[in-house]
Formats: sequence, C-alpha cells, structure tokens
Amino acid sequence: MLVVLFQQLEDISMKTKKHLLANTLLVIVPSFTFLIVAEFMFRGVFHSELSLKNDERSLMYSHHDTLGWFPSKNTIGTFKGLKEISVRHNSRGFRDEKHEPGVNPRMMVLGDSFVWGYDVEEKDRFTEVLDKSLNNLDVFNLGVSGYGTDQQWILLQKNFNYYRPEVVFLMYCADNDRLDNRMNLRYRYFYKPYFLEENDSLIMKGVPVPEGYRQFYKERDIASKSYLGRLAVSSYYKLRYPEIFLETDPTFALISKMKKYSEQKGSVFIVGLQKGDKTLEYHLKNEKISFLNVENDHLRGWHWDEGGHAYVAQEIESFLKRKDLSW
Repeated sequence: MLVVLFQQLEDISMKTKKHLLANTLLVIVPSFTFLIVAEFMFRGVFHSELSLKNDERSLMYSHHDTLGWFPSKNTIGTFKGLKEISVRHNSRGFRDEKHEPGVNPRMMVLGDSFVWGYDVEEKDRFTEVLDKSLNNLDVFNLGVSGYGTDQQWILLQKNFNYYRPEVVFLMYCADNDRLDNRMNLRYRYFYKPYFLEENDSLIMKGVPVPEGYRQFYKERDIASKSYLGRLAVSSYYKLRYPEIFLETDPTFALISKMKKYSEQKGSVFIVGLQKGDKTLEYHLKNEKISFLNVENDHLRGWHWDEGGHAYVAQEIESFLKRKDLSW
C-alpha cells in the first residue's frame, strides 16, 4: 500500500516539474527571442544616438570631478583625427614634456583643441615654435581639447601657483566657446561644470561633475557590446542629469575674472582670438584687456595645420615684442 502511495506521489512530482519547466520555457524562449530582435533593432535605429565613437577625449582623457574630463597623466599613444599624431601627456596631465618652471620668465597658455594641438605633432604647435624662438621666455602649454572658457578659468586657478607665470595667454575659440560656456553637457556625452552670474560673482554649478555615458563605458568594454544596455545607461543619465542651457552668457564675465585674477597675482593677461569676434573685441577694449586676432587660412579640417601654428607663433611673438614682454 505504501509503495503504491509513494509511486503516485512521485508521478505527481514529475508532472509538476514538467509543468513548471514547460511554463518556464514559455516565458524564457519568447523573452530571449524578443531581446535578440530588440538588440538588432536598436543597433539599426539608435546606431548614431548610442555611438561610442572614439575621440581624443574618450581615448586619452579620464573623468574629473571638477573639470569634467582631463588628460590621463603619464600616458603615451597615438590619435587619428584627419591625421595620425603622437600624443604624450606629462605628470601634470598636459600634452608636453615634463613641466619644470625654471629661472626664466614664463607664459602659461590656456585653450582648447587649438592649443592642445589637434591634427599636428607636439613639436609643430605654436607654443613649441614660440618657445624655441623666444630664448628668454619659457612657454607652457596647458591646452585641453574641448574645454570652454569656464573650464580654463578653473584650470588657471588650479595651476597658477605652480607655474607662477609672468604672462597668462588665453586662446579664445570663437567657433564654440560661447556655446560651451552656457552648457553642462558637451559633445552629447561629456558633462562639465558651468557658472552662474550672481551679484557680480561667478558661482560654479554642476559639481561634482557626473561621469557621463562614454566615460561610463570607457572601462566597461564588455558591457558596452549591448545596445539595450547602452540605451538603459544613456536614458539614466538623461533623466538623472538633464541637459542645461543657460539663459545668459557668462563668457565676458569669465574673461574679466581671469584678467583680474592674473593681474592680482602679478601677471599680464592677454587674449588670442582664433577668429574675429566683434562683440567680444568690443568687451575686451572696454575692459582694457590686451588681445590679438590670429585668424588664418592654414587649416586641416577645422584646426590649424603646421603652417597655421607657425603663423600664430609669429603673430604672438610680434605682439609680445611690441608690448615689451619677450624678455
């Protein structure tokens, strides 16, 4: 009797297991099929939106809580925009040999990709050409690709006491700096700090800066393979850290702050204009800020080629000599 009872229980158990397995498969198989179909669909529909295209920022830079992104220190590599170039970032994170301020007067150069040297070798940048031409003035390149005036203002404050420059030279990019300074998100995926004007003061906002979509995946290569995962991460950042566009432009206030800060520290402040900007030039004249326009047609794509950098170096050298700042 007991044997029969156990046999019946075993039969019920087997039927239950088969029923559960069948139900599980009915859920898993369609779900898995749906995910595969969705993955291929997202690859086609959202290929551009969810791109992880490598640029100098994603390849050679790291996330920075205050600046947004900053070159990875003590690194060597190559990068290809329109031309393949060699890139080294020193112990301070700048594309250059080791920065060691000596006894000579010093000039600190701030700027974006035009100063960093997009599509040109390090030796061909205007800062290196100028440094060789002016034997008594040491030129230090602090250019970081993609930076706006707001990030350059932060960089100036972080580095001034190390370099103690006699001259602070800001290379202003008329193409996009004013846009950069009004946003907390650049190049679609890179978050940055921004400044609000309040009672003649500049208040930094957006810090600590979020990691950002591309920076999230930089060291998570396996996870980046799924477009479903990319969509989830991208959606999270858009909801958690929405894009901001300021109603007022802080650019003029930022440049005036840089001038005041530099002069209080005993430095001469100069602005180089990558391209003419009548409105900015009017402001610079009113604020008695020295400036020069270095616009030229020696371009490789959007940036200066070797001839362009040589022209810029010559223009800056002539300007410094006129101002008796070439030592």
